[in-house]
Amino acid sequence: LCKVAAVLGRPFDASALVALGIEEPERLLASLVKRGVFVIRRAPEPRSSTDARNEIPSAVARALEGSGRSEREHQWKSALMADVAYAMNAPSRRGELHRRAATHLASDPSVPPEELARHHEVGGAVEEASALYAKGALAAARRADSVSVRDLSERALALGLPAHLAFDVHMARADALSFLGRRDEQARELDQALAHARNDTDRARALTERTAHAATVSAADEGSRL
Repeated sequence: LCKVAAVLGRPFDASALVALGIEEPERLLASLVKRGVFVIRRAPEPRSSTDARNEIPSAVARALEGSGRSEREHQWKSALMADVAYAMNAPSRRGELHRRAATHLASDPSVPPEELARHHEVGGAVEEASALYAKGALAAARRADSVSVRDLSERALALGLPAHLAFDVHMARADALSFLGRRDEQARELDQALAHARNDTDRARALTERTAHAATVSAADEGSRL
């Protein structure tokens, strides 16, 4: 049970363990709570996770991350114990458990796409992981989180960005890089967006942004010469 719980990477209820293959876990959970392995808590209100921005999320963040569910949950009392339990999973078994975790957590709307992406990635489902990292980047763009846009989109690109999301992701990256002051990279992203435009509307949008970027750079260069 502990090895399975460590794969979830978040507070969990008995139904999550059942979804990952543990039959009737309630009695064993109660015993592990008495032994100080897990603690019981009431789930907090839903909130966004920044954990999946890291290639390998820390057990400390995993153990404390809220799931957004309203029922009673269990969480690790010690992040170190979670790390040890996780490491005890054989690689092949670990991949299977991460795939099951992704399927189970996908039914919870409070789980951010980047968290699902991480489970798919470790589980070997690269296409699903890339699409979810891309969706996480676009969600971050809507909340003006430029750092998350950059990090999540880079992971999507590394895994192979889905063609139907390429234009939107490159445009989001261009906007984020602008806020981060990385003008040269912004120009490259706008060129990539233009290359992946799906229609005339996309092309017009990318060209407009490219023209605005060129004007900004030109004005900055002119100012530096004064």
